Amino acid sequence: MEKTKQGNRFLKNTAIFFVGTVLSKLVSFLMLPLYTSKVPSEQMGIFDVSVTLVTMVFSVCYFEIWSAVLRYLYSKENSENQAGVIKSGWKIFGLSTIVFIAVSILMCGVMGYDYAYLIIGYGIACALSNQITFIARGLGLNAAFSVSGIINTLVHLSLNVLLLTVFQMDYSALYISYIVGVLAQAVYLGICILKKKSINEPSDKTANSKLAVDMFKYALPLCLNTVSYWLLTSFNRVVFNNIFGNSASGIFSIGNKFGSIIALVTTCFTYAWQDLAFSNTTDDDMEKNSALYTGACHKYQLFLVASTTMLLPFVKIIFPILVKGDYSDALSLVPSFILVAVISGYSAFIGNVFYAIKNTKIISISTIISAVFNLMICYPLIKYFGGNGTNIATILAFVVNIAIRAIILRKKTNFDIKIMSILVGCVWIAATVWMYYSGNIIGQIITLVLNVGISLVVFRNDIAGFLVRKKK
Repeated sequence: MEKTKQGNRFLKNTAIFFVGTVLSKLVSFLMLPLYTSKVPSEQMGIFDVSVTLVTMVFSVCYFEIWSAVLRYLYSKENSENQAGVIKSGWKIFGLSTIVFIAVSILMCGVMGYDYAYLIIGYGIACALSNQITFIARGLGLNAAFSVSGIINTLVHLSLNVLLLTVFQMDYSALYISYIVGVLAQAVYLGICILKKKSINEPSDKTANSKLAVDMFKYALPLCLNTVSYWLLTSFNRVVFNNIFGNSASGIFSIGNKFGSIIALVTTCFTYAWQDLAFSNTTDDDMEKNSALYTGACHKYQLFLVASTTMLLPFVKIIFPILVKGDYSDALSLVPSFILVAVISGYSAFIGNVFYAIKNTKIISISTIISAVFNLMICYPLIKYFGGNGTNIATILAFVVNIAIRAIILRKKTNFDIKIMSILVGCVWIAATVWMYYSGNIIGQIITLVLNVGISLVVFRNDIAGFLVRKKK
């Protein structure tokens, strides 16, 4: 009964997060014809690399304070002091913003960027979006979170159309539309959050000071982790830009748009998993924890494999409709981008177990080791294989990352990664990738139909169980 209840909660929250993070943002793919026809690949490359660099800076300066806020809001010992958690989180956020602005000004000066103020605004908007959405989730405002995601997307996309077509702006429109979209989201969520009675209750200032210190200590190891994660996932793009130039980076960034489809889906599952894991982990029942972690990760692994095999032929079919001009070269990069998103999503999913058991040091250690491995192999792979080499290096580094986390988690909770299931999934994906490169449109349609059928067979028990629950 308890297992069914947890499963229902997981599926319900996944659906809510799907509406807020995936369904709405899939609309952005309808904008690809606009981006690829209105923004030259040279400008798109500058935008992509500047965002990559500013993401590194904000990852260092903010060290995922929002993850600490979320974890402490879910913690039972803070159920009566949610206001204190949020105030402490904003205090640290404010100090981090000051540091971020100073470091970003220096970075933009060194790089010689034309739109330094917009790049800095973009970074602050990224941090603000994370902070306020994690607070909303920590307070249980999942529906409001989803609505805010839709608001953000609509404002973002509408401004892109207006600025690029009517005002004929250059790539600065991409910064502006993102910033304004986040501000609209923040205003809406801010209103929803302020309506919660629990955050308006008076709190002990002395206790809050101690809480802020505890949250800082919890988040501090994540600073090194986020830097390492940037080196693992984004550094290769900077290397690629240095070797092949801004125009090639612009084409590379369009290929990444298709990988982000999987990334968006993994995000909604990860959010639902955080909600379930953080609120159900018990320090005195390792057997229960092990079953929860193993079952969820195995189900997630199956979902990722099935999604990948269905997405690849679908992308091959719709790619010519969405992408125009010089950007068409991105077609050959799509499979490696999707595989990067899949393996990084699985790594993050397992990583959230360590957040749940409050052992963030393991996350940092595994990420640092895999980042160092990536630094060792990235340059020769990028030099030889180009854009695909960039992604191959990241994939291999994530394999190291997952292996470390799984081994340590097995020692701590008897977690089972189910190697045979992973090997079968790899064979299925490999066959689909082969068809992607060798098959024509008819071949892609046949592959898509076959993979949908296989997926229905794989998830037949889950589908049947869902239908039975719906009838009840």
